[in-house]
Amino acid sequence: MTRARPNRLPIQQRGSTLIEVLVALLVLGVGLGGLAVSQTQALTSARATHFHLQAALLTEEVAELARAYAPGAVPIEQREAWRKRVAARLPDPSIALSLPVGFESGQVTLSWSDQQVHRPFHP
Repeated sequence: MTRARPNRLPIQQRGSTLIEVLVALLVLGVGLGGLAVSQTQALTSARATHFHLQAALLTEEVAELARAYAPGAVPIEQREAWRKRVAARLPDPSIALSLPVGFESGQVTLSWSDQQVHRPFHP
């Protein structure tokens, strides 16, 4: 009676070597690291876009105030309330506001600080 030999693969085909596993883990680690960096940059970009949108909405709001009142007649209370809204929506804002007088045009400049990056916004 012959003994059945277990199916054994040649040594070259038995499995992965330690170096192959380490290389695969290295490739996986680099891929996951790239994904983490990509996500971080996306969040940073989304935050910057949010502040830019807030600045655009606030400048539009003050322009509507200037249009609603006679030239040069926007009440101080309205301007101060607008400045408070700017301070609430933008981090460390800087405001330069020149409302129209007569037929002259006005200018609004908002700047804010976002983690040591200074981004002025001129509509």
